[in-house]
Amino acid sequence: MLIRKVKLQNFKKFREQLEVDFSPGVNVVKGPLNESGKSTLLEGMLTAIFEDPTSNKKGLEKLWTWGAGSKGKISIELESGGVQYLLEKDFNKKTLCLTDGKDRWDTKRQVSEKLHQLLGTDSRDIFLSTSCIKQDELRDIESGKEELSRNLEKIVTGSPGGLTAADIVRKLDEEISWLKKGLEKPTKEPGPIARIQEQIAKQEQKLDEIREKVEEIERLKRELPDVERQLSQVMEELNMCQTLLDKNKELRDIEREIARLKKDFDSINKLDSDIKSLEGEIKRLRRELQGIPGFDSGERITEIKKGLEELDMKRRGISGDLAKIRQELSDKEEYLRKRRLVLVMASKGILIAGAIVTVLGFAAMLINSAAAAAGGIGIILLIVSLWARSYIATTVTEKKGLEKRIEQMESALNNLKEEEVQTLLRIRCNSREEFDHKYRYFEQVTQDLKDCQTKRDAMLGGQTAEQIEEQKNKLAGELAVAEKRLTPELENTRLSAEDFVKYERRKKESEEAQERLKDKKRELELKIKTAPYDAEELSQTEEKLQDLREELEQWKRKLAIYELAKKFILQARNETLTAIHDELKTKVENNLSTFTDGRYKEVELKPANLLAFTIYSREKGAPVEPEELSGGTIDQFYLACRLALAQVIYHDRQPPLILDDPFYNFDNIRLQRALNSLKEISNNQQVIIFTLGDAYDTIADRMIELPQG
Repeated sequence: MLIRKVKLQNFKKFREQLEVDFSPGVNVVKGPLNESGKSTLLEGMLTAIFEDPTSNKKGLEKLWTWGAGSKGKISIELESGGVQYLLEKDFNKKTLCLTDGKDRWDTKRQVSEKLHQLLGTDSRDIFLSTSCIKQDELRDIESGKEELSRNLEKIVTGSPGGLTAADIVRKLDEEISWLKKGLEKPTKEPGPIARIQEQIAKQEQKLDEIREKVEEIERLKRELPDVERQLSQVMEELNMCQTLLDKNKELRDIEREIARLKKDFDSINKLDSDIKSLEGEIKRLRRELQGIPGFDSGERITEIKKGLEELDMKRRGISGDLAKIRQELSDKEEYLRKRRLVLVMASKGILIAGAIVTVLGFAAMLINSAAAAAGGIGIILLIVSLWARSYIATTVTEKKGLEKRIEQMESALNNLKEEEVQTLLRIRCNSREEFDHKYRYFEQVTQDLKDCQTKRDAMLGGQTAEQIEEQKNKLAGELAVAEKRLTPELENTRLSAEDFVKYERRKKESEEAQERLKDKKRELELKIKTAPYDAEELSQTEEKLQDLREELEQWKRKLAIYELAKKFILQARNETLTAIHDELKTKVENNLSTFTDGRYKEVELKPANLLAFTIYSREKGAPVEPEELSGGTIDQFYLACRLALAQVIYHDRQPPLILDDPFYNFDNIRLQRALNSLKEISNNQQVIIFTLGDAYDTIADRMIELPQG
């Protein structure tokens, strides 16, 4: 991927817009002095790619130009696979947008995902630990160390968006700790195994208590059936009396119901007859309405009536205005008649005569000076004629305007008359009088129809005629059912008033006996119910104890499965990470051997940590930590690590390699090797170097001089 152009505005020292173009290969950005803006440009590039303009992240306010009154605005043009991209971020408006000319991404998530696809990462820490090396930070990969390790592990496991093995092991550890909680020492919130063990102990103690109470409960249960048998005999007597009394009450209720239904049926039958009579009248009135020629739609007739009234109103308005305008015209004509002399003086003849006399008079002056008088007369005629034309011009113009308005208004009246005729023909009327006659008859019949409908609706009371008919049929059916209920069998149970009283007395005696036996039964049942335990509870307690023991075994099996899964995942993770170990180790060794001219070319990665290295020292004959080497060699080693990490993480996406004067500690030999490597890297990857000096000029494909001040 290439950075093609960067634009900064209101960003630190660049209040006015700074625009910098980059090219493939090695780009060297130089400033003549410190504080010339190199670090600001680098920070602007990182902010353009990684910062979110919609957030309220602390520290962003330090990036804006002091006193500018608004936040920064940044854009960066990128190129990947021959496709041009423009990323714009406005921190003042809190907006961001990435586009390739066809597609557009304008949410934080969309832009982050697309940049991850183009750049290989959307993490500033990973980028700063691999492809971006700031001054004095060559050895600093700690800031992104944890994220780098996770990223490398995801690359190996093929799940860049999922969990790593370390994540799964950590979750298994949490589950195992929770399952074992409370087993070694008491705790307020024990895990499931300790909790169930405690419940089992309590259930075993409860089971012993239950067994002691069962015999007494069983004796009470044997006494209860005798009381229930006596109660059953009394209830049979009570039911016999109650049934006979109920049948007599039912007999009386049926007779009252039959009388009520007959009354309701007669009432609704009359209502149904009246409604049907009104329905017939409504149909007749509708036929009369349909028989009026042209009056087939009430809404249409109402609309036509309204239209004719509007035509009348327009005609009256125009006629009134026409009379006023004719009077005005008459006044103008009278005004002009009274000024006939002025009209004569304003005529074209007088004007032409004055002009001829003037010309001839002044021409004759050349022969005879007395002819000047004729020229003066001609001038007077011209002046008088022009004054007369001016005097009556307004009145003549107004007269012509009035004549034109009269003509237009008479035309409008004729149009209104024609529109009225056409409107009447649409409803088959030859005159306005015929329409008014038909309309009055139409209104009368319509009102009669509405009255009938209103009366019918009042009778219906919100129901339909079918519902009234249905109610009548329903009442007839209910009456038939009620009469059918009055069976001979029910008639045979009819009691006299004396027998009815006798059976009520027997019923009362049975109820008293029933209450005594119920009290006895309730007493026994209460003792059984309030007993602490019974045989059923004993069985339930035994079952619950067995369930707890089985649940305990399930949790123990789950614990064993988690521990076994953790063991196998750790084993598989270590085996899987061997591949990334080997690839990373090889790339670091190749880079380090190039930088040190083969002096250091063997490194080892510690098995437990992807980013923990040792370097084989030929002088000491053993592996050493990087910090045990010289300062220049340490810088060479960490440069080799950063480039190797970038190769492993980004693969063929190859983001720009950005360096902020990182080799100022290198001697000439080390510097030359680094420059040769950078030049070779630039064949396939863009390199951007920020510097004060001229050390990088020899490998530069593009020199960028930042402006002073």
